[in-house]
Amino acid sequence: YTIHRSLQHQVRLCGSLKQYRLRHDRWPHSLLELDLDPAWLVDPVNGEPYAYRTTNTGFVLYSLGPNGIDDGGINDPQKNKDDVLIWPQPQIMEQELTETFWTEGIGTNE
Repeated sequence: YTIHRSLQHQVRLCGSLKQYRLRHDRWPHSLLELDLDPAWLVDPVNGEPYAYRTTNTGFVLYSLGPNGIDDGGINDPQKNKDDVLIWPQPQIMEQELTETFWTEGIGTNE
């Protein structure tokens, strides 16, 4: 039941994000800008807000997964990272994370 409710939230969020984009010609800076009851912004799986950020090519939306820890949208059970990527597709997300890693100075040799 909880997974089903989470999927409903995800569909509602993606639809609301698209509507916002069509009305304002930009993605919202925060999910709080959406015309939604705040309950839709919380993942029923873990009780935490969905993670959202804009990117150069659109946006990234993901669940913090069952552990409720923000792993940056990465799902890698071997590293105990259980985020559930909602949008965009995984190959696009990998490119965005790599670009962010290097452009924000995270990926340094120090």
